[in-house]
Amino acid sequence: MSIKTPISTIFKTVITIVSKYKIDVLSIILSAIGFGGIVFGFSYAGDEGCSSPIVLASLGIGVLALVIYILRQLTIEDPVIHLKVFKHPMFILAVVITLFGNIIGFSAHILLPLFMQGGLGLSASAAGLLLLPGGMINEIMSMVRRIFDKYGPGVLVIGGFVISTIACIFFANVSLMTDAYLTIFFFMLLMVSLSMVLVPSQTNGLNQLEPDLYPDGTAVINSMIQTSGVIGTALAISILNISQHAFLSDISDSYNAVNKAEALITGVQNAFTFSSIISIIDLVCSLFIKRAKAGIE
Repeated sequence: MSIKTPISTIFKTVITIVSKYKIDVLSIILSAIGFGGIVFGFSYAGDEGCSSPIVLASLGIGVLALVIYILRQLTIEDPVIHLKVFKHPMFILAVVITLFGNIIGFSAHILLPLFMQGGLGLSASAAGLLLLPGGMINEIMSMVRRIFDKYGPGVLVIGGFVISTIACIFFANVSLMTDAYLTIFFFMLLMVSLSMVLVPSQTNGLNQLEPDLYPDGTAVINSMIQTSGVIGTALAISILNISQHAFLSDISDSYNAVNKAEALITGVQNAFTFSSIISIIDLVCSLFIKRAKAGIE
């Protein structure tokens, strides 16, 4: 007499349900036009100025495309990105902090080499080597995760924006007599502050989302990182160029090397004054941050 053993008792079968999603081609096209228009507009603004017709047209088309894109995501059955992520206040705060924080960081990375070369008279290689410690500081700041787990995001984010505001105010007051090593020190402080701010705020924002919204939240934050990089660089160069032209137009000898250096420093000061304002705004926003739990508002 044979005994038939059910196969289910021998093998444990894991059944995965395959879900088929329709790709909304129009949404992808709208997002490409929207982000592409904004990125192109801000990039072009660095050379032509914010009042250029091409810049204004690009930004207008980009914003209009994004508005249509958002409205479409709210109405179609299978949106490319679920905008329900913006129902969570800590996630919204993370997006704002990511946007403004990266604007400050990218502005510093483009302005300080120009200042050290054109203002302090250093060579390109010397300026790069002197700024290298600030770029490496992110590796040292791996301990941020432990502080986040123990104390939550508030201590890190608020403290980070206090430090970034101090650093930006310092850079807004640089001159021909500013010590290069002092510049390095405050650049390192700025990099430390951004390490304290960006990852903890993003992690905290994503923690508030339901698990099925993690991919959407990550996509939104990654988009903000890319967009803020372009915006920060373009704004820094635009303010720098406008300030330089205004300074040189007020003096008779615009070809003098000292005058050119002073014009550059004036542009750097004005650009970092703008960064200081952004840092203060972020500092105020960070006062409302609190440890998030998944799906809890």
